[in-house]
Amino acid sequence: MTNLPSIGKMDRKIIIQQPTVTRTASGSAVPDWEAIHVLWAMVTETTGNESEKDDKITAFEKITFTTRYTAGINQRMRVSYDGNTYKIISVQREHRRKYLIIKTIRND
Repeated sequence: MTNLPSIGKMDRKIIIQQPTVTRTASGSAVPDWEAIHVLWAMVTETTGNESEKDDKITAFEKITFTTRYTAGINQRMRVSYDGNTYKIISVQREHRRKYLIIKTIRND
């Protein structure tokens, strides 16, 4: 079990979004994201990295969000935080479902 924070350290607001499809006036399906949870979280930035593929440099950063337990969050969703979106890599339940550890990655 990881060293879990006190509730007072969860002082950053994050939004959990799930994929959805909306319809245009003409009836065309358009992929979109819908906010389903607004949570308070402790944010831990881990190391970022860069890679080069086809002469293009891609940078990414890893961030872990620790929140109170909320059911139903999974890897098909994403986190919106501080003007950026983060793909959810893994979701861990900790301390008898008291906390969620959400590991994410942001690509530039």
